[in-house]
Formats: sequence, structure tokens, C-alpha cells
Amino acid sequence: MEREKSAAEPAEKPQEREVQGCIPYLFECLLGSWSPSGIALGVALGLMIGLIPKANLVALVLFVLMYLSGGNLLFGLASGSLGTLFSRWTGPLADTWGRSILSSPKGEAFFSRAFEYPLVPWTDLNNSVVLGQFLIGLLLFLPVFLFIWGICPRRSRSERDRTKSRE
Repeated sequence: MEREKSAAEPAEKPQEREVQGCIPYLFECLLGSWSPSGIALGVALGLMIGLIPKANLVALVLFVLMYLSGGNLLFGLASGSLGTLFSRWTGPLADTWGRSILSSPKGEAFFSRAFEYPLVPWTDLNNSVVLGQFLIGLLLFLPVFLFIWGICPRRSRSERDRTKSRE
């Protein structure tokens, strides 16, 4: 038997239903895409953010790029934490690479010219460790993206259609 609503129980308002329907959508917008490419992008960009020292414009731009590109922020923050742990071991290699680029004649000419522009000094790319960690992150980006994309489970087209028809 269905229970009849008493006068003491308030009826559900349409506005409440709209708000309840918006909450999952809000989380989806904030966290990013749960597709294999969104998860892989979040992990790869998060690793780059984790490797780079954080007090510069490069890390901020990478985070904004991860958010705007639809990368999964939850996986990005998790891989960024792991990247921060790995940055301790890649620091000496990064310092060596950064010093060799900054001390080369072409590197000196490029960075002295680039640092005349207003926002470039905030990137801290004149620091050998920041430049080296950025290069390591760039080198690891594609292999990490392809590895994570390859291991992510995929739903078949019929499963996606069934999920959409339920909504």
C-alpha cells in the first residue's frame, strides 16, 4: 500500500528537485571528465605539476590548463602528490639539464631575450631546477598519458546507450 502524505509532511518542491539534480553535475564539472582520455590527461598534467617547484607561474598555468582541458582533477591532484615525491629523486638530473641549457650560448641568448617580457620572470625558468623539472615533465607527458589511457577501462557502445537511456 502506498502511504498517503499527511498534511504535516511538506510536498517536494520543483526547485528542490532541480537543486538535487544539479549536485552531481556540479561535481562532474569540478572534477573533470571520467573518460579514459580525461583521466589520462589529469594524471599526465598532475605529474608535471608535481615535478615542478610550485612557487611559479608554470605550475599555475599547468593547473589551469588541466582544469580547462577537461582533465580529471581528482586523478591530477593524486598524481601531482606522487610527482612531488618523485621530484626529490629527479632533482639532481633536473639541475644538470637546466644548468647545461641555461649556460649554453643559445640558451643564454634565448632566456635573456625572453625575460624582457612582463610575465616570463614569474615562470622562474631561469632556475636550473625549475627548467630541468619542466623538461622532465614534458618528456614524461606523452608516455604517461598513453600508458594511463591504455589501462583505463572502456565501456562498450551498448553500455553507454543503456546508461543514457536511463537518464
